[in-house]
Amino acid sequence: MADVVTIVIPAYGLARHTAACLTSLRRQTPGGYFRVTVVDDASPDETPELIAPLGRELFGPAFRFVRLAQNAGFATACNAGAAGSRSEYLLFLNNDTLVEKGWLPPLLTAFREERRLGACSPLLVFPETGRLQHAGVVFDPDLRASHLYFLFPGRHPVLAGRRRLQAISASAFLVPRGVFERLGGFFAGYKNGSEDLDLCAGIRAAGLDLTCVAQSRVVHDTSQTPGRFDHVEANTRLLNARQAGRFVPDLDRCARRDGFTLRLNDWLRPYLTVPDDRAAALAKAWEDRDAAAVAAVLEAEPLWEPGSIRAVRDREAAGDTATAAANARLRAHFFPSLESLGEAARLSRANGEDAAAREVLADLETARWELARPEALASRARANLRLFRESGRASLAELYATWLASRAQPEVASGDARVDPGAPA
Repeated sequence: MADVVTIVIPAYGLARHTAACLTSLRRQTPGGYFRVTVVDDASPDETPELIAPLGRELFGPAFRFVRLAQNAGFATACNAGAAGSRSEYLLFLNNDTLVEKGWLPPLLTAFREERRLGACSPLLVFPETGRLQHAGVVFDPDLRASHLYFLFPGRHPVLAGRRRLQAISASAFLVPRGVFERLGGFFAGYKNGSEDLDLCAGIRAAGLDLTCVAQSRVVHDTSQTPGRFDHVEANTRLLNARQAGRFVPDLDRCARRDGFTLRLNDWLRPYLTVPDDRAAALAKAWEDRDAAAVAAVLEAEPLWEPGSIRAVRDREAAGDTATAAANARLRAHFFPSLESLGEAARLSRANGEDAAAREVLADLETARWELARPEALASRARANLRLFRESGRASLAELYATWLASRAQPEVASGDARVDPGAPA
């Protein structure tokens, strides 16, 4: 019975996280139908001394510990853990995760329900807040990759539906072993980033689907591994070279299907909001309600901007700086503007959250840099307008035409070159 799934956990340091991950696996995953393999990617901490005996204690002969002689990166560690497996499925799981009760059966059920399924993942949520980290990867009009509905309430109804996706996260990734092996596993040319996007492109090229399964939830203390973002530019260049043309903008389609509207801010950053008619209805219904009522409605309508503004103001007026700062950062994420970013930085500083303030200030500096070059912004908008008209993406073309019209910019200017958005960054 232990050969249905092999759970492969790559680990570089973070021994205590790995121990907690293994303990949650044992507590929340009854039955003997899975094996667990931890691949120690030459960790510099006590991982070998702590994890090897703990894994044998928790899982007995169904546990395997692999120690790599030198640090080789995420892809090589995952491939090493998969090597020699005879399980029907492989499940790659980050060591900074904690699984919730009943997490694994829904993932396996998805393969019985969908014959063309190539891989799936659970919903990933943040610790403490329970807000959403991952319900699939989507691509904006400039082909920047992002997590769909990032920072939504983790139990929001829009997350319940199953949707076809272009990519999913390898933080928790279930794939048939045969599919993984036919595609050659994770491509080892990447350095701790983009491996999942690359493999997902290969899965879709093979005619198979990708999805997230909302009935399965995993808590992910994201990006704890040291050096996680040290190679972003090189990974992006490699992904562009290997998978050019495999990804297309789909954020607008996801928004339309789920009843939201895609808009562009002053520096062409796409964001989602509720349609105007729904915003007007919300404003009328909640105009005279107290702060608690407005906060409650934001759980159901997190993309209602006037409500998010009031949530910040109400908590600051009440002297609750911590909640005001958290609400301000949410507002700045969902509705990026100079004003919202500035408010988030100010309140984060006032609450002593210097790291959060620095992160917001970096975004604010980028926004000001973009806005200081209005001709470059207009040129980008015209290039995307032309691109989406030529490719038949009418809704995206209208998005950029509206942005240009609001700034009294002509839609076409001589000398504009067609710009291909490229592969995801």
